[in-house]
Amino acid sequence: MARIRTIKPSFFLDDELAELPYAARLLFAGLWCLADREGRLEDRPKRIKAEVLPYDDEDVDALLTALAEAGFVQRYEVDGARYIQVVNFAKHQKPNHREAASTIPPPGGNGSQPFPGTPGHAQERQGTRDNPSRAYPGGTGREQEGNIASSSLRSEDACAEPSRAPAPALPAGTAPGRDEAPPDNADPPPVITLPTNRRGTEYPVTKAQVAEWAELYPAVDVVQELRKMRGWLLANKTRRKTARGMPKFINAWLTKEQDRGGAKARASPATPTSGNGRGLAAAVSKFGARVRQEVHHDDGTGDRDRGEGVRALPGVGRNG
Repeated sequence: MARIRTIKPSFFLDDELAELPYAARLLFAGLWCLADREGRLEDRPKRIKAEVLPYDDEDVDALLTALAEAGFVQRYEVDGARYIQVVNFAKHQKPNHREAASTIPPPGGNGSQPFPGTPGHAQERQGTRDNPSRAYPGGTGREQEGNIASSSLRSEDACAEPSRAPAPALPAGTAPGRDEAPPDNADPPPVITLPTNRRGTEYPVTKAQVAEWAELYPAVDVVQELRKMRGWLLANKTRRKTARGMPKFINAWLTKEQDRGGAKARASPATPTSGNGRGLAAAVSKFGARVRQEVHHDDGTGDRDRGEGVRALPGVGRNG
């Protein structure tokens, strides 16, 4: 059963592996997917071809021999059964913890012996420059360079970690460490960040965006609405937006709030303070004072006078 494995950038830069034919290099990576959690698999060339190189006319048995002679794999037998060990597999691969344990015996154990034609076997090694009759398919033979232990160092290089690159610049909105000064051209920190639908990533909202939205939606307290958006997104993980769709989500939210009058309008006093509202308020106040005066000096005609007073108020009528 094929499994998911990791391939490192240094795989493509290994000069020892590059001396093998292209098909052998592709086969080498394919063996990782067929191997168990210890890097072992059955040495069955026809079946391996069907799973790794089903559409290519290649001699997989010869390619496996080439990989073994180069020290990238080890072919061996245990009690008549043939197996393959990918050299340094456990060092460079991190199998899933739920993956079943290996049932294949390791090389070098009781009853284990090198596969005929591979390094460590008694017969003379073929495929070297002294005996080019069995050179690597599609390439030239190579001299043996030590035993399989020294050859394993080359396979270790093929899977080795790449050299550590210089630390990248801090992303926008990320504060540097206590002992680090921010670079001169660093972007200012965001006003707030909104979680996106991609785990561990957030959309940064800049001061420039807040200023632009404040002009577009004057009735809205933009910063407070952004806080409400963050709370809503934290509570509704399945309805979060992509980073690309976040501006549309923000504008839709602010537009709806603007149409409702905004928090600023709702927080304003209920008594009108400008325009015709001031005249109406003054008329109502004057009318109230007149009514109180007439009630205090009621001579039996107060009801009629108050009715006339109501009709006499400017702008106050049956529909006013």
